[in-house]
Amino acid sequence: MSAVDNLNSNQLKYAKGIIAACKARSLPEDQGQRVADIALETALTESGLRMYANAHNPESLRLPHDAVGRDHGSVGLFQQQVGGAVNSTANWGTTAELMDAEISTRKFLDALLRLNWIPMTNWGAAQAVQRSAFRDGSNYRKHDAAAIEIRKALWNGSSSATPARPAAHFVTPAAARQVHTVAPGDTLFSIARAWGVSLQALEAANPNAGHPPGNFDNIRPGDRIVHP
Repeated sequence: MSAVDNLNSNQLKYAKGIIAACKARSLPEDQGQRVADIALETALTESGLRMYANAHNPESLRLPHDAVGRDHGSVGLFQQQVGGAVNSTANWGTTAELMDAEISTRKFLDALLRLNWIPMTNWGAAQAVQRSAFRDGSNYRKHDAAAIEIRKALWNGSSSATPARPAAHFVTPAAARQVHTVAPGDTLFSIARAWGVSLQALEAANPNAGHPPGNFDNIRPGDRIVHP
């Protein structure tokens, strides 16, 4: 089964929105396809191609969403931070903008195209924009192939894929053996997002995480978090 076959109807809609925003840049065809690969790879990593609201942002909870997170002020497919929102440390735009697939992609592309991105790897470019806790870009790199496969299937507007169950996280078997050492600024949600797993699954796999154990909002640098 291909990566696009694993997408549910909402994920397929978001992927098409990302591709539409990339095509609208009127870049040379090869560059347009590559920025689409990078954007899709980033969204697969950051949200599993799901539209995230934020538990601390009441406006986001009133907008259509697939999941609810609580990482800083982050919302949407790219987990971009809402300017002025509770816990935000950056300003990518308004809640409504960042929970719109095409608008949030445009903002991602604005940041990407300011970089010398062409000689970078796709995962390196994603990391350069997002600056995730996984500084080696490994969280993005594992979605390289899936992103390219989805873009190839959807770029020309034709896909015979039948939307499947809403459960595609694109986690590789090797990821099941991963252990992450908490770095400054990490949260359990940001680690779950980087691995492409649900927060609930990560909490269940690490029942003694936190200080005291079970207080998942209080993890500290040096703690070890195990992949579910």
